Amino acid sequence: MPDDNATYRIAFESSGDAIMFLDRGGFLDCNQTALDIYGLTSKEDIIGKHPGEMAPLLQPDGRDSRSAASEMITRAFDKGTCAFEWLHSRADGVQFQTEVLLSRFQVKGKPLLQAVVRDITQRKWAEQRLRESEANYRSIFEAADDGIAIHHMETGEIIEVNRRHSEMFGFTAEEFRSRGNIGLISAGESPYTQEDALCWIHKAARGEPQLFEWKAKDRPGHVFWSEVNLKRVVIGGRNRVLALVRDITQRKKAEDELRESREQLRNLTSHMEFIREEERKSISREIHDELGQALTVLKMDVSWVRKKLQEGQEILGAKMLETSEFIDETIRTVQRITMDLRPRLLDDAGLVAAMEWHVKDFGNRTGIRCFLDADAVKDAHLNQTRSTTLFRIFQEALTNVFRHAQAQWVRVLLKEDEKGLLLAIEDDGRGITRDQINDPNSFGLLGIRERIAFLGGAFDIHGVPGRGTIIKSRIPLNT
Repeated sequence: MPDDNATYRIAFESSGDAIMFLDRGGFLDCNQTALDIYGLTSKEDIIGKHPGEMAPLLQPDGRDSRSAASEMITRAFDKGTCAFEWLHSRADGVQFQTEVLLSRFQVKGKPLLQAVVRDITQRKWAEQRLRESEANYRSIFEAADDGIAIHHMETGEIIEVNRRHSEMFGFTAEEFRSRGNIGLISAGESPYTQEDALCWIHKAARGEPQLFEWKAKDRPGHVFWSEVNLKRVVIGGRNRVLALVRDITQRKKAEDELRESREQLRNLTSHMEFIREEERKSISREIHDELGQALTVLKMDVSWVRKKLQEGQEILGAKMLETSEFIDETIRTVQRITMDLRPRLLDDAGLVAAMEWHVKDFGNRTGIRCFLDADAVKDAHLNQTRSTTLFRIFQEALTNVFRHAQAQWVRVLLKEDEKGLLLAIEDDGRGITRDQINDPNSFGLLGIRERIAFLGGAFDIHGVPGRGTIIKSRIPLNT
């Protein structure tokens, strides 16, 4: 038996591991921890027993516990030490996993073994959970519809990829791991180079998630569009950058087709608007020249007839006067129609003059006070397209004020600055709502947006309930 030294005995009994002494026949002594882990109350319950009796009939690998224990004991006596994992049984039948170290020593020339037994049930459980977690992760990783790549945070090298990523680019996971070069899958043109990719990865590594479109290249050299989402993650205790890659070639193609279709529609709309303006101009001139001239001649004839009337023809004279006044009213109606169709002032005197006339006419017809500030604008900077566009926007906005705003006044500002030409129209009415702005049936606002968009300008409308609405349209002067 070991030396019964008090210091050794204290260490023996207070050890957190189970310590037992045995010879080839069985256990000779044990500490309190050994009794605790086996669920025993007395050393008499363990002394004399063979280690195989403290285990289930079979070990997890299928070996007979008594035979396997004897084999480990023989190996320890022969080689001096033997370490292994072992499944033990408590007194109540509960099994637990341990780590065993057998060490040979001698007492009075007799060889004995010291067995240090550590309960590793929690560790084994944690390892199992980790294996399950890794299996689940691998299952999700491989089953994902998006390509997934794991990058080194500093170098950007590809450490691992999933099945979809390999399919997308045509390189196996092993090829990515061995070569690890982002240049394999980069289009190679700025801003889609390996250096550009590394900048995105470094931003993600700093904790700034990145989402961007990337022009990629597969193994045969075909270039396609992808959407890349980068995020810093911890995998296996190490910081990595996770890349989710989605092929968006079809989406980009659809977006391009939609954009082209919209551009064609916008060009068609602009062309139709040009034709309509030309027709308005032609009709306006024809009405003004032909009908206006005919009414003028008719008025002159009526005036001549009145002068030729004899005394006693007062009734006929009154009728001629009434007819003359009706002709005057008709002339004014013709003038209003021609101005609504296409103000000749717009072509003859320019945008500002046409707006000044319309402001005055609008105030007279509606009773709404209308103020115009356009003194600083030079008509020489405006071609016919810009002048017509701004006038129609201005005209449509005033019509909306009259129909919907319930306003007392409206202010119009036309000014030129370094950003282009600004047309701002503000009223003190009830204020347009967000629903009204987004209403697809608000054709007036849709028309304004289209006119502005065709000139490469910007449009904004904002309303405050009970305080009014402001419309801002800005067009560049260098287009």
